[in-house]
Amino acid sequence: MTDRTALPLHGRRAMVTGAAQGIGLAIARTLALQGAQVVLVNLRHDAGEAAARAINDAGGDAHFIVGDMSDEAAIAATVAASAAAIGGLDILVNNAAPSQRARPPFGEQSAALWDATEAVMLRGYMLTAQAALPHLAARAGAIVNLSSVLARSVAHETAAYHVAKAGVEQLTRYLGWHLGRSGVRVNAVAPGVVDRDDGPRLSDDPVNRAVIEAAVPLGRAATAAEIAEVVAFLCSPAAGYITGQTLVIDGGLSLGEPFGVARSAVRAAAGAV
Repeated sequence: MTDRTALPLHGRRAMVTGAAQGIGLAIARTLALQGAQVVLVNLRHDAGEAAARAINDAGGDAHFIVGDMSDEAAIAATVAASAAAIGGLDILVNNAAPSQRARPPFGEQSAALWDATEAVMLRGYMLTAQAALPHLAARAGAIVNLSSVLARSVAHETAAYHVAKAGVEQLTRYLGWHLGRSGVRVNAVAPGVVDRDDGPRLSDDPVNRAVIEAAVPLGRAATAAEIAEVVAFLCSPAAGYITGQTLVIDGGLSLGEPFGVARSAVRAAAGAV
């Protein structure tokens, strides 16, 4: 049996939003298996309960709470319930994203789509950090926000998504500056192409795989577990002097010359069909 007292996050208490699937689930699992007590927050009750149960079966300490991270009153209640469930909060991971990821052309992107995206990924991150601050400040805690390489580049997502992720990085800098005196560190991670551990993988499609191999210097997508390991590092004492930063985790994707990469990717994709 693992001696949990020897684990790097033993004694830490974490809340992870959007944690029933994808990167959020991988983060919750990694934090729990590194010794933290973790509350998974998600709108989907069945998926959230199943995710927490799987983490517990693997030897972690996980709880699940339903929470709408776009609603101010619900955010405050969810943070309070999470802290009550595990005796406080030392770590907040803002990972929630809109449940619907429609990608219409710009001319068809509605104000409602903009509002729904910003409510979760920018306004929601700010309100969740605000609600969690009294708990985090009591124990010199850490916040990690989920950004994306699309905070700095333009691709297939909506305007609202790109702008929200760019806002997340500025929010991270703002909070890093203003919360430092409270002992709270605030950082972000910006993944590139990521293969889920719990669902269909982008690179399982031969066209996607050819594009990824051509565009990413490391030649592959990240796994959700690799993103989670970086988040766990930022939550740990090993990152005790890092705040206000965004770590880009994209396998070198953002380093490339775009036109040459695009030409190579298109040729490789055409050959893979």
